[in-house]
Amino acid sequence: MYYAEKTWADDLELLGRAGVEPRLINLVRDPRDVAASVRAFDEKRGHFGFGRLHDQTDAEFLAVLVGRMKQGLERMHRRAIRHDHAWVRYEDLVRDPDRVALRLSTWLGVELSADGGAPRGRDYRRHSTTKSQAASIGRWRKDLSSSDIAIIEMGLGGEMLRLGYSDNER
Repeated sequence: MYYAEKTWADDLELLGRAGVEPRLINLVRDPRDVAASVRAFDEKRGHFGFGRLHDQTDAEFLAVLVGRMKQGLERMHRRAIRHDHAWVRYEDLVRDPDRVALRLSTWLGVELSADGGAPRGRDYRRHSTTKSQAASIGRWRKDLSSSDIAIIEMGLGGEMLRLGYSDNER
């Protein structure tokens, strides 16, 4: 009866032609924390990922990453105009998962529980670069340089404000 998929939603038109009316949950995270997490994950595993080329400097890759984030957010906004949708901020999900589950339960008309959602133990440690999900929020303040922050805020300032992230938060 229900099907959930993590996707860029490139197949929404196909679903519509098949008679399925999708509902979108757009999960977003502070781009500054995304950049800090990407950098830390590359360091943790000992090689570049996320499309980074070996000859790119940190600043060059960050500019590419910001461009990809901007495209992704623009894509989400375009699809949100055409389809029933909800926005969920990662920070809200981490800080108050019960509240987010209740909001989505009401919107979807199904009962959701926050209890089983977040990975724990070994699964969390394998994919994480902080001791807890809460520690991953605001990490950009200590992990990024002022020039890194400027690159991100210059490229994504408008999107960040639209999603409730201040571009001058220090």
